[in-house]
Amino acid sequence: MPSPYELIYIASVLVVGLVLYRVIVFVIDQTQARSIARLKYFSFTDITAGPAAPEGAPIEKQRSSALESVDNQFSIIRRTFFSVFFVVWMGFAFFPFLGKFSAGVISVLGAGGAVLIGIAARPLLENLIAGYVVTFSKQFRRGHTVMLDGEYGTIEDITPTHTKVKLWDWRRYLIPNSQMLTKEVLHYSSKDGYIWARLKFHVDYDTDIAQLREVAISAAKESEHLAGDEDPQLWIMNMQMQTIECWLAMWVDSPLNAWLIRVEVAEKLIGAFKREGIRTHSFDLHSDSGQMPAQASDSRIDSAMR
Repeated sequence: MPSPYELIYIASVLVVGLVLYRVIVFVIDQTQARSIARLKYFSFTDITAGPAAPEGAPIEKQRSSALESVDNQFSIIRRTFFSVFFVVWMGFAFFPFLGKFSAGVISVLGAGGAVLIGIAARPLLENLIAGYVVTFSKQFRRGHTVMLDGEYGTIEDITPTHTKVKLWDWRRYLIPNSQMLTKEVLHYSSKDGYIWARLKFHVDYDTDIAQLREVAISAAKESEHLAGDEDPQLWIMNMQMQTIECWLAMWVDSPLNAWLIRVEVAEKLIGAFKREGIRTHSFDLHSDSGQMPAQASDSRIDSAMR
């Protein structure tokens, strides 16, 4: 039979635990309300917007999906918190009675339970902890543009176990949160306002570099996606055996405009190269000299290598 002091202790722990539980639940509810309010006014403009997006892009559907995701996320937080809080709460409530059990029984049960829980729940616990770290450290937020494993997209959702990235072609890339903490991520939204958009191409060694620079920079200046006061620049990056590797660098103000300006300027350069007679390789596949095409190509390659 418990003593009066033990009964008072149990009652006190139960009352304090109940009050503390209600306070923490209130904080969680307020945080959820603020997240929902932000989403209602959040602009879902990212790299999938623009000419490449299908007509009637389901923006409101994305918003509803994001709101539903917030509900699911905070529902998981509540369930996780309740489970942990209940175990700790009961542990404090019945702590005085643990002395009635032998130390051997308690140690065996505790060690066995810890091993089983650790083996079974290790992946889940890793992702849960990583999810809380990613969410509350504010490294990433919904709408941030990133590049992961060579895939370019925007963060659409961060759940307790995984992060969902919407790729530029509207595919979804799911990454466990534990990997989000260890991966090398190129963060385009963490910038000072402008980024370089670089277009790589090759030209023949007979090309007039001054003419090439004028044609390339002129094509880049015509783009409405260009940003900043600095003019585009043409860089000679590498001298290969048969071609010169060039980069056309242009300032833009968003990852979306970086993608759009590369596509636009590449198309303009193809037409400009044809008009100006600028070749992108150092040998012809056809010849008027009477030689077979393969022989003409081989002879041109040999002369270029000398």
